[in-house]
Amino acid sequence: MTKRLDDAITRIRQLPPERQDVAAELLMSLVEQAPDRPGLMTEQEAAIECLVEAGLLASRQDALAYGLRRLTEDAHKLASLRADIQIGLAEAERGEAREITAEDIMRRVRERLEQERSPTPTR
Repeated sequence: MTKRLDDAITRIRQLPPERQDVAAELLMSLVEQAPDRPGLMTEQEAAIECLVEAGLLASRQDALAYGLRRLTEDAHKLASLRADIQIGLAEAERGEAREITAEDIMRRVRERLEQERSPTPTR
């Protein structure tokens, strides 16, 4: 046992019984997970294995990194969308909103897609 773990257990022993039970559950959940597997479900592990076997990704680590990168990108897009919605709601409350057509929306979508596709100029 490491010194740090021993110190933690000593401190946990001083907690009320219900808090000790919570700490025990946390420790047991860590012990039950395989050290190289961050608690993925069987179906997720199978999907990763298929991607690697098909040669679409080089390794399990690459699959996890790719998934995390996509989640991060999606989270940024969602945050941006929420900010845009708040701006639009504030404009509407101030009476600054204007009507837009489906064609306006499609034009904006096409412009945004074109911007995303165009290479970023280097400096």
